[in-house]
Amino acid sequence: DTTAIRNALAAAAAAPRGTVSLPAGTYYVSSQIIVPGGVRLRGAGRDATFVEARGMTNTNLFRVTIDQPNVEFREMTLRLGTTEGTFCINGRPNN
Repeated sequence: DTTAIRNALAAAAAAPRGTVSLPAGTYYVSSQIIVPGGVRLRGAGRDATFVEARGMTNTNLFRVTIDQPNVEFREMTLRLGTTEGTFCINGRPNN
């Protein structure tokens, strides 16, 4: 699912305030995804859409940096598996 999410985010970045909608289900991410500025990533609900780390040594699922403003995550649960992971904002981990 990693490539599909990356491609959808890239396409959404071409539109002002583009949105990527993830329907209910579980999406497996095998490497970190850098989120472009101005993009919304929206699930179908925290109990319905799950993004899960699979086979990653670095469990930073998504990375948002200071040069990528106005990023929005909504209505999903991020699962880091059995290892501790972080959500990075501006290159700094936030647990």
